[in-house]
Amino acid sequence: MLKIKSTFILVGVFFLVPELFGQDATENSEQTAKNTEFIQLLNQKNDGFLWSFDLSSKEVIGTPFLYDDWKDGIIFMYDKKEFIGLKLKFDIYNNELLYLNTNDHKTYSINKNAIQKFIIKDGSVEEIYTKYFLKGISGISPEMNFVKLLFAGDSKLIKLSKKNLVKGKEVQAYSSSSNDKFVYQEFYLILKKNGELIKIKQNKNSIIKVFPEKESEINTFLKKNPLDLKIEENLIKILEFIEQH
Repeated sequence: MLKIKSTFILVGVFFLVPELFGQDATENSEQTAKNTEFIQLLNQKNDGFLWSFDLSSKEVIGTPFLYDDWKDGIIFMYDKKEFIGLKLKFDIYNNELLYLNTNDHKTYSINKNAIQKFIIKDGSVEEIYTKYFLKGISGISPEMNFVKLLFAGDSKLIKLSKKNLVKGKEVQAYSSSSNDKFVYQEFYLILKKNGELIKIKQNKNSIIKVFPEKESEINTFLKKNPLDLKIEENLIKILEFIEQH
């Protein structure tokens, strides 16, 4: 795990409005102009302000991010605007989406209330994140969360990734201190057609509890196809099967 100094300085604003970047490499000058205009418009907003995030004076093991490096991404706004060619980083400790301005290398926090969904490209894989209000789920705070959409049919399979900051021990008479550290957690949930949201475990019995009317079909399918449901791709396969039957 990456070991870093504990002081993070994240420079941010809370509104995103204009068009951004062209995709073609031949449009670099146009992209730079749009990027500059974007920052100017951000700075003109009365509700925009800079902020910093300071964890503590100790060293911290890990980071608050889903991926430590910047990823290419796309943002879809509620006003139907689509912004492409962005450098994005997902802070899963604070549930914030960050944007890197490649001109001045400053980091901005994007107003999540304006975001409908976003895509992070990890190599050739596109990960889709959308928003759900997760309420009444054990172990999950009742708030609007960005979640990864794994399967979308009559029922949806979604994944919530979080990091918690676990405090280390302070120096005592006969023991040494330990560093604070970020601890990763993930939750899988099924959103049923009737709007019911259910947290599941990665096993057959948990799936059958969500779809009791499909118990016979699920048992037959898994007998013929002994899938390890601890593997995410296999969870998706069984949801695909349920959707078709």
